[in-house]
Amino acid sequence: MLVNTYPKEQHLAVTMPGLSLFVGRSADDNCIYCSKRDTVEHTLLDYERWQAERSQLNSQVGKEMQSGTNMINLMVEYSGIWEEVHRYIRDVMSKKEKETRQRY
Repeated sequence: MLVNTYPKEQHLAVTMPGLSLFVGRSADDNCIYCSKRDTVEHTLLDYERWQAERSQLNSQVGKEMQSGTNMINLMVEYSGIWEEVHRYIRDVMSKKEKETRQRY
């Protein structure tokens, strides 16, 4: 998932595959919450840890985020969705970063 964004929106950049503050701290690339591969789509769209936040986002924008491509298309198509999705990504990534720091 790639999203061109402004520098102040650092969490959009952090969600790009292969970028991590914790490179080398784990023996594998599995999610810190489950055994599935830790991908952007897994974190933002699949994992149940963020279900409440995801449900709130879907409710706020009136659309269901089903895939990374779907999310980007909706962000581009509907200007009001961009801010809501950005807030969701920022919040989820901030929480995940904090929990990862506590773990390592």
